[in-house]
Amino acid sequence: MHRPTIPAVVAAALGLLLAGCGSSGGATSTTSTAATTATSTTTAGDTHTGHGSSSSATPSDATSSTATSATSATSGGSAMHGRAGDVMFAQMMIPHHEQALDLADFALKGHGASTQVQALARRIQSAQDPEIQQMRRMLTSWSAPEMPADHGMPMEGMVPEGDMRELAALQGSAFDQRWLELMTKHHQGAVSMAENVLGTTDDPAVKKLAQDIITAQRKEIAEMQAMPTK
Repeated sequence: MHRPTIPAVVAAALGLLLAGCGSSGGATSTTSTAATTATSTTTAGDTHTGHGSSSSATPSDATSSTATSATSATSGGSAMHGRAGDVMFAQMMIPHHEQALDLADFALKGHGASTQVQALARRIQSAQDPEIQQMRRMLTSWSAPEMPADHGMPMEGMVPEGDMRELAALQGSAFDQRWLELMTKHHQGAVSMAENVLGTTDDPAVKKLAQDIITAQRKEIAEMQAMPTK
């Protein structure tokens, strides 16, 4: 797609200014606003396109922009649509899945978890590790970075560090009960994130991944809610 150059933007702004000569100060304000908006649109387009762009934006700039937009979206702002929403989904779902793998490891290593909990933990590992690899490949194909480890962004269902430490100290049925509570909330967060991207993406691969996550994790939620904890 052809993007307006800076001279074109300036020319357009001057045209508006000349057309508004002799009118009130409101015309000048409108012209300034139009020029600012056009310049902002040009900059945003260059940052999003990446390849073949004359923009000086760096990968860290793109990450910062994505993180800012994602924070707005998760805090009640308007959802990001198209590829920007796809990128945000993958960037956020990777660490979300990684924490699910950490929780699964807890259930399989030295906490006396029930055979049912351990079996579910193995299935979670088998399903989510390949999904992490798939999302990493997606980000690579989109020339988008992964989310930095210290991103500090809220994600639905993520278990706070304090709760992870509490879980690590539990054994037996007490561990099972707390693990099921935390993993259920974690799955519910993943389902919500996947449902959100279904409403914004145009990519068939993203749609399929999101639907697979919803189907598998809803089933596991029902399974966890039916498990005895004593």
